Amino acid sequence: MVVLGVSYWIFTVIGIIVTVLTVALCIFILHRYAFELKVWRKIEYQFILFRVFCDIFNGIGGVGYFVSSSFTLLYSEIVPFDVTFVMGLFGSNFLEMRSFLAAFIAIERVLATFAPLKFYYYRRNLSNIPIILFILSTGLAVEVVLFGFCDFRLPLVPGCVNYACATPPCFVKYAAVTKVIYGSLNATFSAILCLKLFMLSWKQATVQTDIRKANMISLTDGLSTMVFELLPTLIFDSKVIDVTGYGPVVGVLRQSGRAVEALVMVKLMEKKKKTVQPARMSVSVRNNVF
Repeated sequence: MVVLGVSYWIFTVIGIIVTVLTVALCIFILHRYAFELKVWRKIEYQFILFRVFCDIFNGIGGVGYFVSSSFTLLYSEIVPFDVTFVMGLFGSNFLEMRSFLAAFIAIERVLATFAPLKFYYYRRNLSNIPIILFILSTGLAVEVVLFGFCDFRLPLVPGCVNYACATPPCFVKYAAVTKVIYGSLNATFSAILCLKLFMLSWKQATVQTDIRKANMISLTDGLSTMVFELLPTLIFDSKVIDVTGYGPVVGVLRQSGRAVEALVMVKLMEKKKKTVQPARMSVSVRNNVF
């Protein structure tokens, strides 16, 4: 049995708490805004709610990974690391989907902000199905690359006690490439959106309420990804701070970012309308049909 330090338990408990909070908030968001208020009918929120759906299952996988990894380290003969790895893999599928989805949302928000009338005119004719299928394929690609191209097999070779150690170099390279793709897209278009919103604020221009809320939700995602995921990863990889023995620090920070996003989204969605729509457009333009 491995003796785990206090720091490990602190980070693990924090990770479980913030992840459970994230899942609870996301379930509340879907129940209230997707099922009760039917907000999913509005173009602005369709992919955002899909991202919330992915966050629920990513969070479930995260909680399973945090709990299972602790039992694996303490009682490996009862809970082998294969169980922990499968929980991590399950969460990774939805993490990959929500990350590409967040990048797509950032691109969509930029288009909607720069040319709202043209965007809604053409967007209503664009089915969500091809985009959803692409997002689902990014999650499926995790298994295809891992078990197909990288020839990964279970059970795991004894010795590894974390997800990163167990994955083969082939898959690590693939994960790094996809992270650069969706991370750079999200960061670039979030920066463009931020500058555009600053210009609109400087000019004191009015922005339609749903557009404003969707923009802020997208910006929150981009900012939290940078603060809670990308920057810590760069710092830890450069060995500026040694977190060896501190437990799943990167995962805890990532889930903390998701909790912040969920809290901000609940706060934004509960706000009353205070702005005036600058241009009139028919409901058929605003709503999208699958």
